[in-house]
Amino acid sequence: RKDGKPFLTHGALQKMDDFKTEIEKLDGVRKVNAITSLVKKIHSTVEDKAESYVIPKDDKRIDLYLNEMMNKSPADTLQWISHDFQELRMEARIRAVGTREGDALDMRIREIIRQKLSADFDCEVTGNITLLGQMAKKLVDYQLRSFGVSFFSILFLIVLLFRSVRVGLLAAIPNLLPILFVYAVMGFLKIELSMPTAMISGIVLGLVVDSSIHFIHRFEIEFKKRKNYLVALHHTYRHVGASLVTSTLILSVGFASSVFASVRPTVYFGVLTSLAIFIAMICTLIVMPVFLVWMKPFGPPKLFK
Repeated sequence: RKDGKPFLTHGALQKMDDFKTEIEKLDGVRKVNAITSLVKKIHSTVEDKAESYVIPKDDKRIDLYLNEMMNKSPADTLQWISHDFQELRMEARIRAVGTREGDALDMRIREIIRQKLSADFDCEVTGNITLLGQMAKKLVDYQLRSFGVSFFSILFLIVLLFRSVRVGLLAAIPNLLPILFVYAVMGFLKIELSMPTAMISGIVLGLVVDSSIHFIHRFEIEFKKRKNYLVALHHTYRHVGASLVTSTLILSVGFASSVFASVRPTVYFGVLTSLAIFIAMICTLIVMPVFLVWMKPFGPPKLFK
């Protein structure tokens, strides 16, 4: 209580009981446990009337009930109220929900607290759903930061390796497009961003960057020999095409095997990672070569060599 007084008055307990009743009406909440239910049950038993299942209006009775509860069963009572009766705890039992539903429920409860209780009480919301929701939000933020740092670091190193900004931008195509595609698929299918699915970007980036560097490096070698983009592309396919397809299929099948997992986020992680790796192969072997021939990053071609 903001006035520093204990929860030994009808007004304070009644407000908390009204809040408890309102929370129980929310979709997903099965039951709310609180000291107010015990007080009402004791009062109903003492009065021996069903209609007496209410918070007694006599503050002395409330004081008597709570002190007797603390004396006779302190361990059980302390689950819901502190020794000095200055802090009260409620426990909302809810059905299993995803991060998005849990976050919406958490926000709704906070809104009710702001409307009903914030003027008289200092309230804190905690529990698994709240903590998981906060973790999920921070996880997304951290994953975006780490992916951005990793992506631009790799891009910078590729530019240094090939001594060309245009080649670095070309190498970014098979690294960036598959990840954007997979998250677009997740949004379209309404797959929630969880801890496993948030890690897809970093893992895929680490796996597919090798293929793009391998392809561009071989293309550079072939172009220096022949000075013709289409001919160099033809010989690049002959030398590295089969190995890239084989390694990609092995990785894709390996990650896709998680479809047999019993945990849904693990299934999403494996299948989406497999899809991203396969799309990266398509980008490396089809999309990136188109831009190679169009942008001519290794200089002008020569008709005869």
